[in-house]
This record gives sequence, C-alpha cells and structure tokens, in this order.
Amino acid sequence: MKASVANYLAVTEIVRFCKSQHVKSSWAEIDFNPVLFKRNMVRVVREDGSDILIVRDDTDRVVGVLLATVDQFIFNKMVYATDIHFMCEAGGIEILGEFKRWAREHRASKIIMGIANEDPTGKVHMFYKLSGFRSVGDAWVMDLQEAQEKAA
Repeated sequence: MKASVANYLAVTEIVRFCKSQHVKSSWAEIDFNPVLFKRNMVRVVREDGSDILIVRDDTDRVVGVLLATVDQFIFNKMVYATDIHFMCEAGGIEILGEFKRWAREHRASKIIMGIANEDPTGKVHMFYKLSGFRSVGDAWVMDLQEAQEKAA
C-alpha cells in the first residue's frame, strides 16, 4: 500500500472509486453526480489548504480516498486539519499516516475527524481509537504534537 497526495491525473479514477463507495454508504439514497463530483475534485486539488489523499494497493488501484482540508478555530488562531470525506476499502493506516504528514506540513496542531456513515459494528470507532484519536462528542481528535512525541 502506498499513500500520497493525488494530482489531476488521478481525478477520474478517484471519481470512479468514490462512486463505488457511495452506493455502499449511508448516503446511497442521494444521487451521485459524477460530473459535479469531478469538478469538485479538481477544485479540491486546485485550492490552497485542501488536497485529495489516496492510497493505492499493490496493483496501483485506488483503494482509499481522504479529502483533506485545514481551517482555523473560530475562537482561537490554532489551525486544525479535517476530512471532508474519508472512504477506504484498505490502506486506512497508510492514508491516515499520509494525512498526519500533510496536516503537519499545513501547520495544523490537531486533526479532527467525523463519521458520516452508520457504524453498527463499531469498526470505524475502533480504527480511530487504535490510531491514537480520542473521542470528543461525535468527533475524533488527535493532537499532532503528542502524536509526534510518542513516535519519537
């Protein structure tokens, strides 16, 4: 598995993967517009402070996508990174590692993740917990300074 920041050349493959994931999601009753989604993915790649992170399997097929962005708390100047969407068939650990690297590169102090799909088995919650996040309300938060100190 190899995680990286995607470029324009990967957008068509990303659209195809995300469409396949959408039909399995809690949002499947809402139509997926591939033309609009592709236009939005180009915008994510183009805009400062946002990127598409992908993970590819050993056959070079996209098996995970994380739409990353940074923002500033409205009550503090602290910058945090968050996911607009995160979907994976495999390579979750690798793409999360790339997200941590990306977040630090964008001067984020924290990563804040949400879960927008039903998680009846608790698999997603367990993934975040085992990855070093802590639950805050309905979000999962990682302090990047603490994570870096633990890794050292």
